[in-house]
Amino acid sequence: MSKNVAIIGQTGAGISSLVNMLCPDANAPTSPNATRCTKEGKEYLWILEDECSCQVHDTVGLGEPGRWHFSFKSFKFVRKPDTWQLKLEEYLKKKDLDLLIYCIPGDRGLLKKSHGQNYGKVKSMMGSVPLVVVVTHLEKFKDPLDGWWSTNLSILRNVGIPETTKHACVTTLPKKDLENGDLYDNSREGLETLIRGILWPSTGHRRR
Repeated sequence: MSKNVAIIGQTGAGISSLVNMLCPDANAPTSPNATRCTKEGKEYLWILEDECSCQVHDTVGLGEPGRWHFSFKSFKFVRKPDTWQLKLEEYLKKKDLDLLIYCIPGDRGLLKKSHGQNYGKVKSMMGSVPLVVVVTHLEKFKDPLDGWWSTNLSILRNVGIPETTKHACVTTLPKKDLENGDLYDNSREGLETLIRGILWPSTGHRRR
């Protein structure tokens, strides 16, 4: 039976690039900066080599948590909801999801409190659906990509993402744009291993 996997995150975190990594024929639109390029959720078929399959959902990027404004109804300051967050919630609740992948940027200085706040909101909203983290934008990280997590535990704690969260550390830049093409292959393999371990734990990971 096919599984449903949704990839989510803030605008610019590499959601659509991750979709294209898993589904090479998807051609999901991407942007080299933080410009919003996905305005509607869309799903793509990912067929693995051993007849397992997934519907991979590309989703709208989250913005910063809603800004404060004064409510004359309650006579206090409240946060105005992010309209893109409401749109994402509506989309996700319609799907029978088996896994949520939350993208965060690994570039120096880009991981903020808002990433942790949105992580907490999604986890609370989706309840029992497994939620994992994929760290993106690591093409300039000097050490093995997996080392990013242990190197940045204090930052993760500070923004509110539990250090025990299941995760993968990747670059999603196209192979042709990387000096070392192995980074892309290793990233894809690590991502597939993470997904398999949750959705099909009995199959293990099979190298190409």
